Amino acid sequence: MTADTAEEAHSPERDERGLLRLEREVSFRLRVPLVADAARAFVRDVPASLAHADFLTGVRLRPGDPPTLEARLPVNAAVFGVRDVPFASTIGSTDSGATLTPAGPVHHDRAWAEVGGEARVEPVDGGSCLDYALTLTVFLVLPSAERWGTQALLKMVELTAASVLRKVGEHFPLAIEAAAVEAARAASTRAEAAAS
Repeated sequence: MTADTAEEAHSPERDERGLLRLEREVSFRLRVPLVADAARAFVRDVPASLAHADFLTGVRLRPGDPPTLEARLPVNAAVFGVRDVPFASTIGSTDSGATLTPAGPVHHDRAWAEVGGEARVEPVDGGSCLDYALTLTVFLVLPSAERWGTQALLKMVELTAASVLRKVGEHFPLAIEAAAVEAARAASTRAEAAAS
């Protein structure tokens, strides 16, 4: 499998209410040994495709129409300790794959995320190409930064959160690739069992 990745970080934005918004766009393309139908099923089964996403905790699928992916992104925010940044995204099916759409407000302890994007499948000789394009946005409610020490602390929190987003962007293609390898092995095993 080969992966072509691209990332774009947007400048942090802090509004007058003390809300810090950090955004990162992640896109990558993987060539996988799954036929198109199996590849579409793989990208639509978000919990299975995230099976190796060790940068997420509490991954679960809430049934519904549409189903909703819920998970948490652990962020080690220096002196504030590890905070779980929750998000919820609805999963939609498209002709070529699947979409994630932020599902609205989530219960949070001063931090939450929105995750949206699309996974498209393109048939190629010997398998498929998976094209992922995601936008990860983290929102942090910060106290006012009137003193120099508080400003420095808030800057450290901002840099930590940005670092977490960068790591997610780096590790996400590897996690998808590992899950796709497992899916391809399982499909091959099923095909061999059916042939015998």
